[in-house]
Amino acid sequence: MGKVIILENLAYSRYRLKELLIENDIEVIEAYNSFDFFNRLYENRNSIDLIILELNLYGEDGLQVMRKVKERNIDIPIMVVTSENKRKSFVESVRSGAADYILKPYDNNMLVDRITKCIKNGGKWGGGEETILIDFRDYLEEEIKKAKEESYEISILIMSFTKSKEEEKVRVNEEYLILNDLFYRNMEKLFNKPELFTKLGFTTFIAILPRYSKGKGKVIKEKVNKTYEELKLGDIRLKDYYVEQALVAYPEDGDKGEELISKGEELLKEILKEKQFNTV
Repeated sequence: MGKVIILENLAYSRYRLKELLIENDIEVIEAYNSFDFFNRLYENRNSIDLIILELNLYGEDGLQVMRKVKERNIDIPIMVVTSENKRKSFVESVRSGAADYILKPYDNNMLVDRITKCIKNGGKWGGGEETILIDFRDYLEEEIKKAKEESYEISILIMSFTKSKEEEKVRVNEEYLILNDLFYRNMEKLFNKPELFTKLGFTTFIAILPRYSKGKGKVIKEKVNKTYEELKLGDIRLKDYYVEQALVAYPEDGDKGEELISKGEELLKEILKEKQFNTV
């Protein structure tokens, strides 16, 4: 179906993506730093259909790697698959020539579909409704407009997945990425369209629940807690990790998306501080 090269420092992330692509008949070349990446890229440049890279590289700048690819006239489309959840990084990536931008943790089927399309269309922009990085903010604003017209409420859950203060501070390591991904995949199952669940920051997630009163939002909070406790019972690695949640609602807590997200984040910080958890 095609051949891709992956530039990713973290072995688990590389392995997970490699296995997923191999299962879908896509050949994979791995690279763990830019030196290794460019060597392998030049060795295989006539057969590689797509470059997949993480922006957050230890001691290196993924955006700079992208620029070097373009400066060297390497005409291979680039897809960013990253944990970097910032509007600025998204914009810079697109300006640097990214054909698509996918935020971790990702849905397997969606990612394979986007990679396949990117290979087939030769690197034309592939971002669509699933590009959650900036769209969840736009999505919330659109829902607020509808809610004003149709007089309904929206609940917003902001949750953190962290270690307790007695344990070491959460770091970007293999264990945390594995468990963060496990948490995301299990929580995602609780939400159905038009509900939206996605990553907000490195240790935080956001759920947008149209037509949910704050009372109904509290029911979802309890469902999240119950699901996580069941998950912990089945995986000893989660014993030192905790989930905390903050709930805000339109119009009770604000009538603008950014205002509601900021209020939710501040409330979550207060909860974490009160319970003496570390945040990243």
